[in-house]
Amino acid sequence: MGMVLCTFDTDFIELAAAGQQHAGIVLGQQDAHDIGAWVRYLELMHAVYSAEDMQDHIEYL
Repeated sequence: MGMVLCTFDTDFIELAAAGQQHAGIVLGQQDAHDIGAWVRYLELMHAVYSAEDMQDHIEYL
């Protein structure tokens, strides 16, 4: 779909490591990040990264 995936699921990192192309992955820890942290971080990412920057890129929250 061409959208960055925001997830707690590390299975997506394994798929990316296996060569699966993606529009970008943002990985957080469910027990460490509340919704406010997600929102603040995603706002910052949106201001800094372009869609091209995120292509096949993994960001850790």
